[in-house]
Amino acid sequence: EERRVRVTYVYWSDRWDEWLEVSRIAPRGSRTFDGSNPAAGQRVEALDETQSWLEAEIVRVDGSKNCYVHYRNYHAKFDEWLGLDRVRPFGRAKKVAKRSLAAKVADLKKKHLEAEKVAPSRPPAPLPPLEQQQQQQPAQQQQQQQ
Repeated sequence: EERRVRVTYVYWSDRWDEWLEVSRIAPRGSRTFDGSNPAAGQRVEALDETQSWLEAEIVRVDGSKNCYVHYRNYHAKFDEWLGLDRVRPFGRAKKVAKRSLAAKVADLKKKHLEAEKVAPSRPPAPLPPLEQQQQQQPAQQQQQQQ
């Protein structure tokens, strides 16, 4: 039986996580930047001039390992040469932090308890017969007076 690995996709919710056979995963270093050996075609995160990490692709690499990158979904006029200090492996930080199952269950319990405070899950206990009669008498008297 082939070995499987649990995969979580960057920027996607937990429901898209899945188990994949190792044969479906690209070998180390192929089209992914490992932090030390940049190559054309690798997907990376690049630090732009506004100090934001953006998804990018390495277009060219010079002899001193400087990378010419193209920012995904940006015009080519924003392509630029960057040193390795401004390039990191893609997916290093997720935009949406994944929460543990225990944290999700705790939140659901909290919401359930808050909902019960607003709308009790069972009706109040019926009044004893004497109290029912006392509550009905003022209502009957008001009807007779009208």
